Amino acid sequence: MVASWQVISSSVLGATHLQHHKPNQDALRHYQAASGLPLIMAVADGHGGEKYTHSDFGAKFAVKAAITVLKETFKNPADFSLTQIKRLAENDIPKAIVRSWREKVDEYCLRQPDLNNEHKYRYFGATLLVAMLLPECILYWQLGDGDIVVVEENQHIHRPMAADSRLLGNETTSLCGKTPWFDFRCCFHPLLNEQLPRCILLSTDGYSNAYSSNADFEQTVLDIVALIKSEGLLWVKEQLPDWLEEASHKGSGDDISVGILYHTDL
Repeated sequence: MVASWQVISSSVLGATHLQHHKPNQDALRHYQAASGLPLIMAVADGHGGEKYTHSDFGAKFAVKAAITVLKETFKNPADFSLTQIKRLAENDIPKAIVRSWREKVDEYCLRQPDLNNEHKYRYFGATLLVAMLLPECILYWQLGDGDIVVVEENQHIHRPMAADSRLLGNETTSLCGKTPWFDFRCCFHPLLNEQLPRCILLSTDGYSNAYSSNADFEQTVLDIVALIKSEGLLWVKEQLPDWLEEASHKGSGDDISVGILYHTDL
């Protein structure tokens, strides 16, 4: 069977940001080639602290940088062996994303002289989550907090990323760090003869923080997958913003952004 990947996503303003008249500091973007693959989803979360005055722009620049770098690098995936893809993913891609993100910040700051100083990258601080599907592998990158959750065909959930001991409380690694390419975590998953996952979900930390436990959050992910199967992707797409707004109002109060990659067999 041929796997047909479909995408839905939503980003909502957090209850606390709404109350204080602040912008949504999250951003998300995806790219899907006409043939179906590569398929790339990027989700970013701008920092909420007062010193990160332009983090909403930083998040937008982050998802643009990730999509641009991956789209250009893997324009022709067949040109690369799995070994080459893994090496690029772990070494070259993080540096290229950071370089592209900094170029976007530099360009913005040239038009804003008050920002164009030695601290300029800090103003735009953001985290980043990325998933990319290629014909023979799936790749994940994570810088900072947030969640990447994979749901298998048998409803088993797993996290492709190992936990990062540096993410404690509100502390997180960030694109505005001194050497952020070293802080990227990467997971390379060759498919070979393995069955494809049913769903890959990427979300900013405002979503999981809206729940009292990790188990409750993961059950919500399973519920979404079950509803896609029973009610259809379009129905879930229409409901998703309301679900995220409810989670923010009842839970974290934070902006919430979710990107879902879902596959059906044709």
